[in-house]
Amino acid sequence: MPYVACDALLTQSELHFYRALKQAVPTNTHICMKVRMGDIITCSDSQWKAGWGPRVSAKHIDFVLIDPKITEIILAIELDDSTHRTNRDRIERDKFVNKAFEVANVPLLRIDTKRSYNIERLKEVLRDYQYDEIVNNKTTSYWRT
Repeated sequence: MPYVACDALLTQSELHFYRALKQAVPTNTHICMKVRMGDIITCSDSQWKAGWGPRVSAKHIDFVLIDPKITEIILAIELDDSTHRTNRDRIERDKFVNKAFEVANVPLLRIDTKRSYNIERLKEVLRDYQYDEIVNNKTTSYWRT
């Protein structure tokens, strides 16, 4: 078989953000990494067989915040590098992911990659996002500052 082990689960950019995210989330929240989209949202067996299931089972979401007591999903986070604005396939994938999460009513936050993350600002974004989601039923947000 042609398989070899990967050096690490996260890219350097993802690891950099993960370290910041760990400092920003409340202590009663766990961070899951590289979660298969099909484990976050799903569809009926007939819709799965019609092709909708494989479209989500082959993708992953960078980070998912959960309540560790019941594993309820609090927030999905996608870390976006420049290809998310320049690569046509990536842009189409993002549109699909955004719409799928919206339809499934699962909150999704997109965050641009950065050289450094302001932890206090990240805490604010997470707090503001939760408020937006609860009050305005907003399912996709962007943090591009």
